Amino acid sequence: MKKIVALASLLFISGCGQDPTFQRFDDYVKPPTTVMNYPVKAIERTNTEVDILWVIDNSLSMDDIQQNVITNTGIFMQEFDKKGGINWKMGLVSTDEDENPYLGLNTRSGFNYQSNDRVNTFTQAVRSLGLNGSYTEKTFKPIVRHLSPGNVFVRENAMLVIISVTDADEQSDAISVDDFKNFLANTKGGDLAKVKFYGVYSVQDFGCPSSDSRWFYRESKYKPIIEATGGSTFPACAPDFGQKLTGLAKEIISYLQSSKITLKKRPKPWTISISYKGKVLPGGPQDQGGMWYYDFNDNAIVFYSLDFAPGNEEIVDIKFDEDDGF
Repeated sequence: MKKIVALASLLFISGCGQDPTFQRFDDYVKPPTTVMNYPVKAIERTNTEVDILWVIDNSLSMDDIQQNVITNTGIFMQEFDKKGGINWKMGLVSTDEDENPYLGLNTRSGFNYQSNDRVNTFTQAVRSLGLNGSYTEKTFKPIVRHLSPGNVFVRENAMLVIISVTDADEQSDAISVDDFKNFLANTKGGDLAKVKFYGVYSVQDFGCPSSDSRWFYRESKYKPIIEATGGSTFPACAPDFGQKLTGLAKEIISYLQSSKITLKKRPKPWTISISYKGKVLPGGPQDQGGMWYYDFNDNAIVFYSLDFAPGNEEIVDIKFDEDDGF
């Protein structure tokens, strides 16, 4: 019995010691709470509009490549939906200079993020291209034809993205690289920085079969255009075509941003509360009713739209607990 009492006493004494590494739960100090009353007019606003024109070769040798586009259209569009708040529209033309557009260039609204049955609509348009197009594949000339002044596709404030898909060199002999570069710049008021040109090519120096044994990307007209616009390429024969196309979508999205408030303090994301005129604005994915999300990398609140606050004198209230590492 004495041994038990002695042991209990020892435990009690050691438990009352001042261990500097031990902190009682009720000693925890709640992190500071940040409260911001942020004027709508001070919110950083960047463009979220993008016009994407696909130019797809429809000559006889393009069957497999067209099928790759069809198979992976869904995951390409999904990237834009996942980001949310991106106002995109798409158009489709062939490399046959005499053909009319296959999708999205005949009306001002065209084919866009609000269209019904978007994936099926686009894939059906690609199927409609067929494989009976001209063997003289031209990308520059159809673009010039369809995007000349007066077109209803290019929006004034939108980024213009062109995705060229072919297995042959550019054959618009009457249009030089410099002429085409100037044309692209002029579609955006002289600002080539608002244009991105991408290439999906079946070409020898990409390790792909080509309908033209003399065609090499490094010597093509495409290369200086893609470099001048800051675009990129990937092989049309890539076994991970879908992943590459997803990467292209992410690259496009990286140039677009929504309205955002950059925070000076790092929040605990789950404590963020945003309200407008006393009404809490839900966060989360846009397709689930969210009106904003927290971007950890930029430490910013990003709004899908500011339509809820039409006046610049409006105030958005933000409240969160600062991240103290616990």
